[in-house]
Amino acid sequence: MRKLGKANRKLFIFMSIIVIFFISIFVYFITMALNHDNNIYEIDVNTLFYDEDFRQVVTESDGTLKRKYDGKYHLTTEEGDYTIGSPCLGSNQDDYALKLYGTAYQISTDGTVTKVTNETSIAKASPAKFYKLKDRKYLFVDQEIYTEDGSIDTSDYLIIELDRQGNATLSNDDINVKTINPLILKGSIFDFDVANEKLIYDKNEIDLKNIIGSSNEYKESTDKNDNDNEESDDNDDTNEIINYYDQYSQNVVNSFNNLTNSVNSINENSKDTIKKDEIYFDFSRWSALKKVFSTASSINIDYIVFDPNSEYQAIFILIRDATGEYQNKYYLNKDSSSYVIRDLIPDNEYTLSFGYRLVSGSEDVYEDTVTVKTKVPSYSIDITKVSRNTIYFTLKVDSNYAFESANVSLYSDTNKIAVESIDYTKISNNQYNGKLNYSNLGYLVEVKLEDIVYNGNVVILDVSDKFINE
Repeated sequence: MRKLGKANRKLFIFMSIIVIFFISIFVYFITMALNHDNNIYEIDVNTLFYDEDFRQVVTESDGTLKRKYDGKYHLTTEEGDYTIGSPCLGSNQDDYALKLYGTAYQISTDGTVTKVTNETSIAKASPAKFYKLKDRKYLFVDQEIYTEDGSIDTSDYLIIELDRQGNATLSNDDINVKTINPLILKGSIFDFDVANEKLIYDKNEIDLKNIIGSSNEYKESTDKNDNDNEESDDNDDTNEIINYYDQYSQNVVNSFNNLTNSVNSINENSKDTIKKDEIYFDFSRWSALKKVFSTASSINIDYIVFDPNSEYQAIFILIRDATGEYQNKYYLNKDSSSYVIRDLIPDNEYTLSFGYRLVSGSEDVYEDTVTVKTKVPSYSIDITKVSRNTIYFTLKVDSNYAFESANVSLYSDTNKIAVESIDYTKISNNQYNGKLNYSNLGYLVEVKLEDIVYNGNVVILDVSDKFINE
């Protein structure tokens, strides 16, 4: 058999490498094509997206969403084309679910990670869910998402995007804020230490930086004085408790004997008053009401319970209105730290009593008493344009007090000459744009919100805008 020459062997090896290279390229592109999302998604009007620069894009007409070969989703509507990026989230108030497009990673309570692709439907608010969308970007879905100090208090979902220094932009249908300090977002199941990218569940921490990596350069300050270091060495077991609870708990734990404290961490903006009686804590167990703040229709309470020996039979909050006609008792979860009392009357004063009953006892014990007033719903109406036969207006609604139905009436010299029923489905970002047609206007013109129905009851609010027709 004839042997290949040295030059021919080199040529053969070179050609083999070329063939293998092209086969690899071919396999790569075939794989990319199979994994590529080729679907075209129909997008309804009034759907909210965020583009690549984290700016809100609300569709004013029906459109389509398609992923192109640059790997990014592109939104096309009658108004134009938008580069949304990948992954991206669509939220529509008419839909019970959020729509997540592209590849993301869902984190479960046990730390397991599930990869989702293409279109993922996520029920708003409940049950609670958490996703890592990409490096330094997360999706938190829960019935309530808030911070201990009340600076953030929202619902349904929250998109969290960090910069390299650990600062975060938080956005959803209702809020868009930038933080410059570390914060912990709390929910019904998860707590999220934003700057450190750690998900906390049942006192266990899940390091989210380990999922597809992180370019976050934030580092916690490690400066401590000598006394702190000595205490840390001597009290390792106590520090485990301190790390999970907040500063209020730390003051209680460190006192070690019967503790005397007044509960005074009440949100100043709520105009709350609090009973100043002293409260005595036994180190074997203790409970306290920490903070109370209100919206137009609800009261949010934060509390704390330390019960290692299961001595508490029940923890509860008793609520009464000023007239005494309304009274209700809510039993609280000892393993939780917050509760929301809903369906309350706006601009109404309530007294809350926080208490407990011991397993070994037969009587209710009340420790903390707070008087708090629900807020006046923040509705407003503005006349934006007056043409020859049409008045245009903008109605801003309170997301915490969303009515079931209402009318906007046009008055001319106290005579009602036009009415428009509010189409709740067209409210976007807590705002409704409408118009009223007329044939003849008098001297004094008023646009007024009327016939408001909330929770099946008629509500009277003084919301109007006026002008003089000269």
